[in-house]
Amino acid sequence: MPPGVQRLVSRWGNIPVGVFSASWTLLTWTSMWAALLGDPALRSPEERNLVRAVFNEPSDTGRPLFPVEQSTPEFKAALVVDLRITHEAYPRDEGFRMLIDEVMGNSEEFRELWSTPALGSRLGGHKRLRHPLVGEIRLDNDVLKVPDHDVRIVTYTAEPGSSDEEKLEYVRIAATRTTLPLSSG
Repeated sequence: MPPGVQRLVSRWGNIPVGVFSASWTLLTWTSMWAALLGDPALRSPEERNLVRAVFNEPSDTGRPLFPVEQSTPEFKAALVVDLRITHEAYPRDEGFRMLIDEVMGNSEEFRELWSTPALGSRLGGHKRLRHPLVGEIRLDNDVLKVPDHDVRIVTYTAEPGSSDEEKLEYVRIAATRTTLPLSSG
């Protein structure tokens, strides 16, 4: 991950931001990402892979790491298109090939999408999730690709002045309060 991306993420503390590898493994995240979507540090790197989370069978490990609407046909198709672009860029990457083979072996839907030609991908858009503190929250989701480094910066923001912005702020405040030490006096 380039140092510039690391610096950006460290300064975006009030925004849910995650940085993904070209194979969609979550590399780093802000504290707001963890507050909104669950703490990725509690998961193994394999469990932090969005492709596995979307196409493999769900596990019974509690709250999913990617609970937003990742099951729509449009999102899945866009994710596979992005993976095919990555595969074309790195045809000899053994780790990437192993991920594709694993998901191919576990998901008929993935196999069908992989074999279907598609022209483009749109991974961002509007997402909806259910948070344990605030209930349903609708957010704008942007995916920014960093040229020459093949990382994706994923952000979630709310429309200014909306009830969703208030909910996101509540999540931020609640997360801040749970991480502060209790005073003894």
